[in-house]
Amino acid sequence: VQVTTDPLPGPTVPTDLVATAASPYRIDLDWSPSEAESGLDYYRVFRDGEEIATTDSTSYADSSLEPETEHEYRVSAVDELGNESDRSDPSSATTETEPGPPAPRNLMAVAWSSTQVNLSWSPPAASVHPVQGYNVYRDGESIGFVISTAFIDTGLAPETTYGYKVTAVDTREVEGEMSDEVSATTDAPSDVIPPARPTGLRLAGD
Repeated sequence: VQVTTDPLPGPTVPTDLVATAASPYRIDLDWSPSEAESGLDYYRVFRDGEEIATTDSTSYADSSLEPETEHEYRVSAVDELGNESDRSDPSSATTETEPGPPAPRNLMAVAWSSTQVNLSWSPPAASVHPVQGYNVYRDGESIGFVISTAFIDTGLAPETTYGYKVTAVDTREVEGEMSDEVSATTDAPSDVIPPARPTGLRLAGD
């Protein structure tokens, strides 16, 4: 009498799959391990229904993605005999927004008169997207947008201190980090109107 034993069951389905956005270009995956009587060999990782990798770990970093893009993931387990489990429940994540430009550098504010302060600065050290212009802030309020690296602030009060910051705006219309604040104090008002001519001049004497 010949008896054929039943084949070993395949691996259990991976559980607790979690997809987490780690950057504008990467999503990290983690899941609980599967069990297999014949020994677990590896996991297959699927993104949006397509296999993208195999790994013997219970985690995977999916990189080189596009910013602000949603992806759905599933994972299956494969044992030493080549048996594959069903795919896990799906888990989705959306990559982060790509950041705006770094802060402009070397911001300087110089009082030019009693009513004017001149600003100048250097472009950011590096930016993923080209910089198209700059927002200028005085005491926390936006006062203008320029495409150059200089700004003239006029109509100010004499002998008054003002604080300034500048941000860069890239070609996506995304505003970047604020620069360090600098301040300047406008000059005292100048006396531009001469005094009136004396009148009623009289000579006093004997």
